[in-house]
Amino acid sequence: MKVHGRATFVAPRRLPADLAERLGRASYDLVRIVDERAAVVDVVVPRAPVAWARWRPIDEPAEAWALPLTAKVGPSPVGTDAFQAWPDAAHDLLVAATAVSWQPPTPLGQLGMDYALFDTVVDDRKLEPGDTEAFWRVMAAARRTTPAEVARAAGRRTDVLDLIDPARKWFASHRGDPVVIDGVARRATRIVIDDPDRREAVGDDHYWELEVFADTPTIKVNERIQDRYPIVCCVAKLPAGMPSGEDISERVRVPAFGFKRYSYPLRDPQSALPPAADEVKGERVSTALVIGPGVEWLRPPSPAGASNLLFGVFAGILGVLGAVFAVNAWMARRDRRAAERRRREAMPERLDLPSE
Repeated sequence: MKVHGRATFVAPRRLPADLAERLGRASYDLVRIVDERAAVVDVVVPRAPVAWARWRPIDEPAEAWALPLTAKVGPSPVGTDAFQAWPDAAHDLLVAATAVSWQPPTPLGQLGMDYALFDTVVDDRKLEPGDTEAFWRVMAAARRTTPAEVARAAGRRTDVLDLIDPARKWFASHRGDPVVIDGVARRATRIVIDDPDRREAVGDDHYWELEVFADTPTIKVNERIQDRYPIVCCVAKLPAGMPSGEDISERVRVPAFGFKRYSYPLRDPQSALPPAADEVKGERVSTALVIGPGVEWLRPPSPAGASNLLFGVFAGILGVLGAVFAVNAWMARRDRRAAERRRREAMPERLDLPSE
């Protein structure tokens, strides 16, 4: 059965020692959900979303596919002190589920992302098995929006240092938030999706992985001053005509959702990296990985376009000069006519010549 409503309370319930040993866990969570019909449903689940507070009232959207167990009766969590008490009201139904999904009213949550999947994402590592389900869900959600919509949701300019500085712990409280990455794409690799289920969920047979050297304030990395830092951007699509491959240099803007701090190897030391990244050639870099619907390609003007622009500028200048010359000529003619008129007015009406 499907349980859909608002989660109002969460608490852990400890397992008996022998059962805990067999199951390899010390406790499970009990989630109270008030469904759309106002029925009270208690859901037994291995673990509720980590972000939900325990032992105090909450109000979060929740959904679970569950197996009914019993009505009216069932175990309740027992707190360790007087401040930890399960609600007095009895449930209408007790069910069991493998997970409770949580889609908060964030830009990504409104696209259908289950934030409970972020609980198994591991930062400062390569893509791990625990990242897999969350990665594909974010990719599928990203395909349901556009770069422009993500950029609007991100609002003000993104502080890239929040994403790349581990001391700021940005992903701990902002995972899934919209961001905008401005920089130069040095690599754009087409990644084939082999799994048929993943293809169906994403709606395509591939996505693109970009290595974008993002604009940063002046920073010091490995004793070197630089103003760029690589960020890995996984996007559903590239703009038509944008170059791809292992050695490109394209100015881009990538509106996306922050996914994790990611450890990955830079390209081979023989490849052409920008001077600001020389100190990390061939090494693993810990940076941000973001996922988005696409790329805004900030392409330079084409030669033809530049020629047309210059032609227009010169034509405009010549037009202005022509107008100036015409005005000056008209004014000169006007002045000559005025001078001739004054000269004539100054002459006597009759000139008496001396007689012989």
